[in-house]
Amino acid sequence: MTTPPELLELIEISHVPGVERFIGIGQLAPEVLAWLWPQRRRLEASTLELARTAWKAYRASSPQAWAELAFSESLGLPFLAPALRRQLQELPSLRDGLSLTERLVLEIIRELDRPTLGRIFSELMSVREPLPFLGDSMFYASARALIDVENPLIREIDTQLDWTRRPLELTGLGKVVLEGAAYWVDHASTTRWIGGVRIEPGRPHWALDEALVPKWRP
Repeated sequence: MTTPPELLELIEISHVPGVERFIGIGQLAPEVLAWLWPQRRRLEASTLELARTAWKAYRASSPQAWAELAFSESLGLPFLAPALRRQLQELPSLRDGLSLTERLVLEIIRELDRPTLGRIFSELMSVREPLPFLGDSMFYASARALIDVENPLIREIDTQLDWTRRPLELTGLGKVVLEGAAYWVDHASTTRWIGGVRIEPGRPHWALDEALVPKWRP
C-alpha cells in the first residue's frame, strides 16, 4: 500500500454563495477559488480508510457492497454516499435497461426540437442532472454509444455536418425503450462498465430497481 503524505487536506463543498447551480470548481472565478482555500480540512487515517473501502467496493464485480455504502452515514466524507447513490443509477434500470444518464438524454431529445449533442449537454448539466459528474468528453462518449451501434436509440439528421452540430431525434427503438416497452440491454451491442460491474448485451447482469436496490437480472 502506498504511504500517504504526511499532510493531506481536502476542500469539499456542495454550494457556493451567489452561484445558483454549483456543478464544479471549474465554473468558479479565481477569487472564489482563493475563498475556498481556508475551508480545507486535514484528512485523518479513518477517513482515508473509508475512501479505500469505497474504492474497493466500487471496483468489485458486484454492486452490493457499493450499494450498502451508498446508503450509509459516511461521517468522514459526507458527500461520498450521495455520489455512490448517483453512480448506482448508472446501472441499467430494471424497467427499461437505461442508465439515468441515458434516460435523461433520450427525454431531452424527445422534448426539444432536434437538439445537437452540445445543446443536450448544456440542458443536462444546467437543468436535468441531479448530481453533475460528467465532463463533456465523457458525455459525448456515452451519447455516441446510443448512436453508433447496430440498433441505435438516437438518429443523426444531417451527417454532412460535423458530428457535434448534427440535429438528433429518437429512433423507433429509442421511443419504445423510453416508454418502457423494450429493454435496452437486450438490443445493445456494446459492453458497458460501471465501476467494476460489467454489463454485457444479452447476458445476465446487475440492474437497479425503483428503490435503488441492485438486483441480478438473469
